[in-house]
Amino acid sequence: MPVQIVNVNCAIDWHRPKNSDGAPYKWGDRKNRRVDMMWSITNVIYRWVKNSSGEIAEVGETNRTVSERVNNYISASPTGKAGGTNKKVYEEQQALQMKGDYLYLEFTDKVPTYNLSNNRERKLAEMLLIACIRPYLQ
Repeated sequence: MPVQIVNVNCAIDWHRPKNSDGAPYKWGDRKNRRVDMMWSITNVIYRWVKNSSGEIAEVGETNRTVSERVNNYISASPTGKAGGTNKKVYEEQQALQMKGDYLYLEFTDKVPTYNLSNNRERKLAEMLLIACIRPYLQ
């Protein structure tokens, strides 16, 4: 069977939205679309980043606004109806908070050669980034 070497190299411009006070957003901060219009962007790939180490905890995609997606995560208590991924990230944040650490959000609305407005292409771009980044919660 032939061996094919596949190299992946792409530059991603990650954005960290601002909280309602204009500072970089971290888990649980208040959001305000008037302070940062990025909260209204749809069709994005996002990631949760561990503040103390810069490790990537989770990568995901959504066609909803960034604000709506974040609300799903921060309201995902272990006894609630949220999905498994939301609960896993919520539990990680709770553990980090006990250590004085936190997760923060970054997202991109552009991945070279992928149309993130197209559901299939957005999911493919997400899988590519998961494979390259290897988030520790996934």
